[in-house]
Amino acid sequence: MEAALSTDARSPFEQLRFARGVILAESRALARVAERLDGEFCRAVELLLECRGTVIVSGIGKAGLVGQKIMATLASTGTPSHCLHPAEAMHGDLGRVRSSDVALILSLSGET
Repeated sequence: MEAALSTDARSPFEQLRFARGVILAESRALARVAERLDGEFCRAVELLLECRGTVIVSGIGKAGLVGQKIMATLASTGTPSHCLHPAEAMHGDLGRVRSSDVALILSLSGET
């Protein structure tokens, strides 16, 4: 796949080819995600649906930014939610966490 569009003009044909390539690559990635869904996904959904407290979303770097978007979407649907930055958690922010909360912790690698 090509890198991001440069500032030099591209023909409409090249623009369409680039856009279609991006959409096809993303659709293949989504298909791989769909294939990996299993019982753990169902358990996560169950926890979120049964949450009687707040959904706490956390992550560092890009995962944290994605988490902020998830939190905002949850809040817009009426689901109580907030972000908890992992680095700040140990400096007093853990006081916001209750036993009735559910934590959604995001990681790019899945290892941290």
